[in-house]
Amino acid sequence: MNTEDALMNSLTKVIKHHAIDRITVSELSTDAQVSRTSFYKHFVDKYDLINSCDQKTVNKHIATHYQQPLSELIGDSLHLFYEYPEYFTAAFKSEDQNDFSHFFERSAIFEMESALKAKTGRLKLTTMEKDAIRFYAAGYLSMVCHWVLNGMTETPTRLSQKVIAIMPKLLTDQLL
Repeated sequence: MNTEDALMNSLTKVIKHHAIDRITVSELSTDAQVSRTSFYKHFVDKYDLINSCDQKTVNKHIATHYQQPLSELIGDSLHLFYEYPEYFTAAFKSEDQNDFSHFFERSAIFEMESALKAKTGRLKLTTMEKDAIRFYAAGYLSMVCHWVLNGMTETPTRLSQKVIAIMPKLLTDQLL
């Protein structure tokens, strides 16, 4: 296993027991059995590691599900959160720099903009489309964050249906 993967695995283990703001580079390095110097050769700080881990997870998930309709991609994403409740609960609780909520919202915006461009065959979106995507991403983030932080009592499938139901008509007409 390479150093980056070892550190990402360490993060996944350590985050189950500690809030993100209490995790140290020393703790992650020790758990991964790498030196602090090796850590800093790969990552700027623990937040860079967290963002890299989140991005790798999202990229892997999207690559696996990319050809699915958006509604199924959203549902499968929620199932991913459901499979790793400790990690995502800790991630959504963090309000530190580069926190997961901002990452999640930026990723949702990027993925929706990419999907809309691909569906319409256009390279640029209108201001109204961009605004609708930002509005939707904020609502989506709020619903998912609330769901995760309140114990995920609703099934991922049911939440997915609600998330799709709040999508602005401007987007549903083109994406669903």
